[in-house]
Amino acid sequence: MASELITSDPSLALLGPGTTQYLLSLAQVGLSACVRFPDRWGGFEQRKQLLDSLLRSPQYEVRELALEGILRKLHEEEEEEEIQRSPLWLDETAVSDLTNMAVHETHQQCLAKVLQVLCVLNSRGELSWKNGAKTLSQKEVLMHLLTLAQNFTHSVDLLSAALTLASQLVVELVSSDHQDPAVVAYLVQWGALVCSCCGEEQPVEVKLMVAKVLVTCSSSLMTNPHLPLGFPATVSLWRSLFTLLQDEDQDVRDSASDFTSRVPAHLLSKASQKLHEGTDTLTAAQTHKQLPARIRLVSYTFPAPLQTPTLYESLHHRMLSPNMT
Repeated sequence: MASELITSDPSLALLGPGTTQYLLSLAQVGLSACVRFPDRWGGFEQRKQLLDSLLRSPQYEVRELALEGILRKLHEEEEEEEIQRSPLWLDETAVSDLTNMAVHETHQQCLAKVLQVLCVLNSRGELSWKNGAKTLSQKEVLMHLLTLAQNFTHSVDLLSAALTLASQLVVELVSSDHQDPAVVAYLVQWGALVCSCCGEEQPVEVKLMVAKVLVTCSSSLMTNPHLPLGFPATVSLWRSLFTLLQDEDQDVRDSASDFTSRVPAHLLSKASQKLHEGTDTLTAAQTHKQLPARIRLVSYTFPAPLQTPTLYESLHHRMLSPNMT
């Protein structure tokens, strides 16, 4: 059985409709050995070779099944709080296969799955991205992910996975204090893409994804007093957050409201006090007091460079005209 999977003869794809189902059955057993219950099977090298073959299979159905198995295992580890930066069953070769797939995979569903897997792995620790023998820079990976997100706006799964992973890289680049002008341009491009996904016409799944992205990136990008994206792009992100806070879907509004869980405690405490007292020491703009309560609570956490009457007036105007860009 293992030899048939490891050999991965491309000619098998031409043998008839039953061949794929046969290979999927073998792949299920193979996943049990190398992903689901690796401790019950001996032969580390053979397990390693087996997983490598599944990920490189010429049949996209087998690749997709392998990726689903890996993703399920990673989620199970998170639920059981057995998170490891580098799972023992997922060695360096397999991770290289995954990053290589992110660059070269042609099947949309497989591509979405591999990006979802990489999102989980990257959230545990910075990945080393490989394209064959070449190591890719974070800038190159970000450029690739932004291109994918822009080219596949019609695919909710692929757009969501690409933009989520790109957002993780944006936070890493900002945290590393990267001053490369090309990187700054990509950061602004990322911000514009995020904002474009907040419109009323977007599927709920996309808006939920963007809400999560904004919440996750808030401390690095939105409440950062250094405004790493620059003033206009940062304001656009805030406007997008406010748009989601007013979305007609309750789940979207609730997800965007999770922003408050990422605000530094001292800022949130001060914001709550101001809201309770009805005072407004951040700006003299009377329009700020007319903003909805949840909007005012969030706006009290603006970094100092954004605390201007002009911005509050702009936000109030946007609240009255939510379709404006």
